[in-house]
Amino acid sequence: MLTAATMTKADIRKRVALRASRISQDSSGRKVADTSEPAYTELDDAIRDGVERFWNHHQWAFASQVIQFSLNADGTGPLNIDGDPSRYLLPDIVRSLPIDGKVYLRAPDSTAGWNVATRHMDQVIERQFLHSSTSGIVQVCGAEFSSAVRPGMSERGGIEFRVWPAPGDDYEVAFRAMVGAVPLVNDNQRGNWPGAHDEAVIACAVAALFMHDRTPDSPERKAAEAHADAALAKSVEYDDEYMRPRVLGSIGESSEGFDARSAELIDLTTNETILSVTTFG
Repeated sequence: MLTAATMTKADIRKRVALRASRISQDSSGRKVADTSEPAYTELDDAIRDGVERFWNHHQWAFASQVIQFSLNADGTGPLNIDGDPSRYLLPDIVRSLPIDGKVYLRAPDSTAGWNVATRHMDQVIERQFLHSSTSGIVQVCGAEFSSAVRPGMSERGGIEFRVWPAPGDDYEVAFRAMVGAVPLVNDNQRGNWPGAHDEAVIACAVAALFMHDRTPDSPERKAAEAHADAALAKSVEYDDEYMRPRVLGSIGESSEGFDARSAELIDLTTNETILSVTTFG
């Protein structure tokens, strides 16, 4: 199961098609997923349903991720709502409020950082309305789902993140939250789960496909369901054994008296940071 990268959507479609006998041949005679309709659409629908079944089956460790972005003091950042420097619409992939209410802020020059108190959104709004002209160092924050932050009936709502007072600088904020599966739209797109779970996703997709075109008592559907259940069980075992950190929480005072040293591994062809590590000693 120690696969380096997830398969592309095209890879997943081909494997689902092979197991479901939805295969055709291209001009060179190679086996490919059936591209005729309605087979092609049914395969894509099955992949979507399979990913959803997989994602909702377990509280996956990899779905708990650090969300990090910059507050914008003038309200013109990509996440700002209505040009308000105190309001932010979190990316659609974010599916929870900050876990354990832990939110951290850091100065733009990285010279100082601090914990921010998380409060019910009503309390944050109360402070904003009673002290509307206040700006400076952020002291409290709140978050909640709102159906009004994405206008238009065709758009879903999202999680609004609000701070008080309005930031006096472009502070960087970070917290841990649960994320959802990224929709697979393009054939070369990869899922945002570890490659070790590809088999479970494929098995769930095959089961989803057979759910619609096989009778409940058909041997193919029963076998597909059994294989999906077994693959999910293996994925849960892998997630619990290898993906969960052994120690959680702040290092607190244990780091006092130590010098922090940061090192970065940079790809010289693209000038992008591949790995950033901080050590204490």
